[in-house]
Amino acid sequence: MKRTAYPTDAPDTSMFEEMSADYVAVKLRLSPADTTQPALSGCSLLESLVRDGQYADADRIHAELVEMGIAIEPSMVYENAAIYALTQEHRDPQERLAAFTRWWSLIPNAEASYEPPVRRIEAILLQGLKPDLPLMTQYALICARKGLATWLGTRIMSVIFRYSAPAQTSSFLETLCDTALQATWDCELSQKQLWRRNWRDWNRRRSLEHRLLRRMDTWYTWATISFVTNGRIEDAIRVLQQAQRRGLRLSDKAYDAVMRQLERSLDLEGLALVKQLYQDRPPVHLYSMNAIPEIESTFRQYKPPDELTQTMFSDEKSLAKALRIMRRNIIPSHFPLPSALARFMAEYRARGRSIGLQILRKKAYEKPATMSMWVLAEMLYHTQRGERNRVMEIYAHHFFTVGLPEYAEQNLWFLSEQKNRAQALSSSDDLYLLPPVEAKTWPSTHHTAVVWKAVAASAKRAEPLELLYSELLRKVTNARAMNAACHWSPEEVIARSTEYPSAAAPATLYDVGHFNVFVYEFAEHVGPARAAKVVADMYRYGIAPTVETLTMLGSSFARCADVKKIYALLDQMENSTEQRPIIEDESLAARVATQQRKSLALPSPNIITYTAIMRFLINRKHGEIALQIARRMQQNLGYIPGTNPYTDEVLLQLAEYAFTTDRKEH
Repeated sequence: MKRTAYPTDAPDTSMFEEMSADYVAVKLRLSPADTTQPALSGCSLLESLVRDGQYADADRIHAELVEMGIAIEPSMVYENAAIYALTQEHRDPQERLAAFTRWWSLIPNAEASYEPPVRRIEAILLQGLKPDLPLMTQYALICARKGLATWLGTRIMSVIFRYSAPAQTSSFLETLCDTALQATWDCELSQKQLWRRNWRDWNRRRSLEHRLLRRMDTWYTWATISFVTNGRIEDAIRVLQQAQRRGLRLSDKAYDAVMRQLERSLDLEGLALVKQLYQDRPPVHLYSMNAIPEIESTFRQYKPPDELTQTMFSDEKSLAKALRIMRRNIIPSHFPLPSALARFMAEYRARGRSIGLQILRKKAYEKPATMSMWVLAEMLYHTQRGERNRVMEIYAHHFFTVGLPEYAEQNLWFLSEQKNRAQALSSSDDLYLLPPVEAKTWPSTHHTAVVWKAVAASAKRAEPLELLYSELLRKVTNARAMNAACHWSPEEVIARSTEYPSAAAPATLYDVGHFNVFVYEFAEHVGPARAAKVVADMYRYGIAPTVETLTMLGSSFARCADVKKIYALLDQMENSTEQRPIIEDESLAARVATQQRKSLALPSPNIITYTAIMRFLINRKHGEIALQIARRMQQNLGYIPGTNPYTDEVLLQLAEYAFTTDRKEH
């Protein structure tokens, strides 16, 4: 119709009657509203289509208006189209990002006293298996451009800081603050307008400025703590310097976190710099915020109840007692050991019970710290039952799937795409029903290690184990090289001039627990020589093996009855437990600590190390060697019978072996 030419000949009016007095009288009696209906403009038509939920037609009209260069007036109606763009399926993430940007950029700004639906939008953004960093970044920047930066939620900002590359985080933080400040200045009233308005307008503007400055303090504090949590101390110091140049006064938590890490790494030069930055902080202003919300991180230091660490839950009486103890200790400072809780779950469910577990879980989900430890116990419970998919489902329900094996991510995506997902996850076991969570929290290294263990346990052959281990090494290398990640902007991502960025796993997410998985699996399915190479890789990446690592390695030697290597390993572990003098001089202590870090001292063996080696030697009919290991255990640890039931069982077998041997000799 646009290309159709208009007619050149005038219409023939001879067929119509002449305008008589009757027609004139009727026309005068009719009001203009009754005779005419104003035509909808392009913007009005666009609003009408969005209001009616005709989003496909609205996309077409929007494209035509942009093509013709017609400015579209902002309206709160377009928030519905933005939410629709987030909830619908798209061919690729770039298309979803472009659709959301198209509509979210048309919402009103702060001058219109507009209250955006940030809680609903951020809830949608935080529901995915992985955080969509370009989409979250664009959402925050548009809010800042509209003068709505103070509406941004705490979780959406902390997710951006945690999973973005350091260079990208610093650039985003600077752009966000500059954009928010510019929007605030644009909304300021001129002096002439101030005289025409009452004092409430001035107070409202000053209140918005103070709220924005408080948020900027909080943003820089979160960014600093996130860098410290991810092991990026240099980037954390750089953020502190940027905040000082802006005249912001960060929370003491930011400086304390950086200084603790610098003291731990013995970086005296960096420590002096941060102390100077702390002393040169701007003075306290009226807008300064004293209380900074905490970001959930890894497990805190806590003391589990002693009566549950070695409980066997053998009968009804012990189960009832354990249930009462756990109910009293579902608190962050005295939470039961997740391994003991997983064992209690197994024994409790084996007797057909579930009400007690539901009560404990409801109490654990009241706080993020206790919920995180309960989730770990539940994952361990399903790992012991060989329920690999259940372990991954529980993880994805509570955490973002960043840092997991590719197999786990693909499997979770497949399960999430099933139409009858709720029915597929249902079970007669009440423990399986996952309670709803308000938002996903940070996983600890223990949670991700359990997922890697579940995937590795399903391999059971050398070739898939090697592929999975190579993937772990590749992820560790990429996480430590995160500084080299390229910088991007949402506009470049929409234009497809750069590859769609994905969430970057922090280097601190991979610890000794992930390597212990492969020490055990290689020792089980390949041999101790391959397991020893994993320990060598740990030293190459600067990860010190724990006593659990060497216990698994020693057990693999005992499984093969390699007595020479068993003695060599125990000699190194026992000789590394020398008493070190306490040095008061700070500089001398720093030098001694540096030498200790450079040394390759092994952890000392514990009761589990000796017990595991003795058990495998007994199974291989090497009772005499197991007796020698028992003597070393008694000499080094002074074990008292009755302390550990597993050790007592092994010692009882050795006593029977010694008694049988003596009878044969006599």
